[in-house]
Amino acid sequence: KPMPIVLINDYQNNAWGYQHNGVIIDNSGKSYYYDLSDKPQDITFKEEMTCFEKTMSESDSESTGLDENDILDIQDQLSQIDETAGFTCNSIMADAGQTTLYAIKYTDNEPSKITIYSYGDTEQIPLDKHAYAIYQRCKDAGLIK
Repeated sequence: KPMPIVLINDYQNNAWGYQHNGVIIDNSGKSYYYDLSDKPQDITFKEEMTCFEKTMSESDSESTGLDENDILDIQDQLSQIDETAGFTCNSIMADAGQTTLYAIKYTDNEPSKITIYSYGDTEQIPLDKHAYAIYQRCKDAGLIK
C-alpha cells in the first residue's frame, strides 16, 4: 500500500492545450510522477487523490532531496500553519502555466490541500512562517525553483 502523500508539486497550463502533471511525495520522501492532462479541468481534490493513489501503487518511485527527518519537520511545520496568513504576489510572465506546491494535511484521516508556494505566471510566496519553512526546505532540496 502506498505511503501517505505529504507534498504535491502540481503544474497546470492552458496556453497550448490543457496540461496537468507533477510530482507526489510520500512520507518516506519518495516521489512519483503523475499526469492528469486527460482528466477534466474541474477534477475534484478527492478525484485527484484517487488518481494519485493509483499512480503510487502502479509506478516506480524516485528518491528526492528529502529524507525522513525533512518529512517529519515538514509535517510539524504543517500542523502550525495559519491558512489565513496569505501570500505576497508578483506577476512574472504570461503563458508559463502555474506550478503550485501543496502540503497535504490529514484531519481524522481526511486529507486537505494547503498551498505552500506557487510560481509561473505569478509567484506567490507564503507570509506564514511555517509555510515559508516548508517552502525553503523544498527549495533547498531542489524540488522547486
